[in-house]
Amino acid sequence: MSTVIEDALPILDEARGLLDEFGFNSYDVVMRLVEWSGARIGEGDPTKTDTTLTLDGSHRINVERLTGHDIMASGGLYSEGDWRVGPLTPAYPGGGRDASYFNPTSSQPFEIFYKLTGPGFESGQWFRKIDQKVDGNFGLFFTIRAENVTDP
Repeated sequence: MSTVIEDALPILDEARGLLDEFGFNSYDVVMRLVEWSGARIGEGDPTKTDTTLTLDGSHRINVERLTGHDIMASGGLYSEGDWRVGPLTPAYPGGGRDASYFNPTSSQPFEIFYKLTGPGFESGQWFRKIDQKVDGNFGLFFTIRAENVTDP
């Protein structure tokens, strides 16, 4: 017997995909994993791996700029110009995403960057993740802040 939450996750996932189909999700999100061959970040040769983050392999993720209310309520964690990526539906049999999807690991020293391309960022802008949250049982979010880099 399944729970209400387990039954709701596929419906939420489909609804989030429909938002993209109707044109509400206008940003592409690329995650760049930079692995270093040396003992520390910045030492040795970098190997870059780009992954386009999607809801389900084809639909864009919702991305929105944080509001003034979000910034004030954060107690200093967020600042003007931060963006929230998500929600992504938590993993369920047959779909959704686990938080490891946007939190890769490596046996080597590594850095993770996120690139937004869309309105206001037509040439793309690089960001770093500053936090992540699970909204109850129904959504995964992470928050990013712009980095002053052109090609990490």
